[in-house]
This record gives sequence, C-alpha cells and structure tokens, in this order.
Amino acid sequence: MLAIRKITPGHGGLSVDDVPAPTEVHGSNVLLKVEAAGICGTDLLIYKWGDFAKRMKLPTVLGHEVSGVIEQVGPDVKGLKPGMRVSLESHLPCGVCYTCRRGWSHVCPHTRYPGVDFDGGFASFVVVPESVCWPVPREISPLQAAMQGQQGCLRLRHCPSAAPCLPDLWRFAL
Repeated sequence: MLAIRKITPGHGGLSVDDVPAPTEVHGSNVLLKVEAAGICGTDLLIYKWGDFAKRMKLPTVLGHEVSGVIEQVGPDVKGLKPGMRVSLESHLPCGVCYTCRRGWSHVCPHTRYPGVDFDGGFASFVVVPESVCWPVPREISPLQAAMQGQQGCLRLRHCPSAAPCLPDLWRFAL
C-alpha cells in the first residue's frame, strides 16, 4: 500500500512509499481501512521538524485526523465490529499516570498520537487501539467524520455524561 511517511529528520523529509499493509491485529487493536484523512497543524510541524516532531522514531506514517471502516478486530476488542465506520480520536493517554488515574487523561504527560508516536492514517490501512475509535453514523461523510473526530470525540471522552447525545452532537457539528 502507499503511505505518506516522515523518513528523515529536518525540514521536509516526507516520502510516498510502498509499504506492506498490516494484516493482523492483536489485543484490543483494530485494523481500519482508511476512507479519509485530514492534514492538521501537527502534520505541518512534523514537515517543518518542530520540537514536537523530534520525538518521532523514523520512518513513521503520518496522519491522525482519520475515518474509515473496521476490517478486523483483535481478540480483546469489546465494543467494535468489522464493518463499523469510525472516526479516530487523535490522543492516546497512558491510563496509568497520576493525571489519568484521577480522570484527567486530557492532560496526560505521556499521551501518544497516531502519526507521531506510531503509524497513522496517511495510508490505505492502519492499526489503532479500540480506545481511539468512535462509531460514526452512516449519514456523516468520511471527510466530515475525519474532521469531526477531533472536535466531538475529545469532548465526549472527558464528559461521559454527553455520550447519550452522540447522534445529535454529530448532526449539530455539521
């Protein structure tokens, strides 16, 4: 599959490469067939090799504003099934540090990011943890879903009482 990767440090250093598609998922991960991916300010920082980018282990597939269809789920996945459309949340908190244990995962100092700390969605397929996947109603286009994940999902992660309103929030966000 083709993938856009940061391959060398410094300004630029991007490449479109033919890389093997992931074929297996383990644990609580899912294999996602990417339908849409957006370019974010973080991707620009990576291109320019800003301080945030210097944490990357190269080469890394970029892209964290992503939507797609689940192709395969790992054996420990509980709430998702193949065929579901999802949008990715772009933050993966550690879940074990002081801030996470107190319910403040939105400020976790050990947060990892698709497209920065592990391969992201600027490719045909990506493997991501179940915890960053949010189901998307069919009436939302893949492009809208890729963008809306960043706006709606983070708020829902940190405001669980809003979860029952998810379908209405998706419609409102458009």
